[in-house]
Amino acid sequence: MNAHKLLLVEPAQGSLLLTPPRPAPTPDRWLTGATPSNPFACLSERERQIAALVAEGSSNKEIARLLDISPNTVSSHLRQIFAKLGLVRRAELCRLWFRAETVRTEA
Repeated sequence: MNAHKLLLVEPAQGSLLLTPPRPAPTPDRWLTGATPSNPFACLSERERQIAALVAEGSSNKEIARLLDISPNTVSSHLRQIFAKLGLVRRAELCRLWFRAETVRTEA
């Protein structure tokens, strides 16, 4: 028998169609040299600074003031960070930051 499995899906028109299963999405961070122990390797120095400040609980305005950049620039960097790491929320960034810190201190 063929090793490929087919999934039965129902398109919007109501007819049935067999399609191969989709592979699980691979976060971009694993394609850019980052590893589970250092997921931030794919970020620029400025992006790492902003990620650290977010993890400390700083708002975009506070980060902008500290780094002498506009809040819009902070937002732009955060969008890039989220895209590179496959994240959606600040809380996810904080969780990932502290997990990476734990791995670094245990190593």
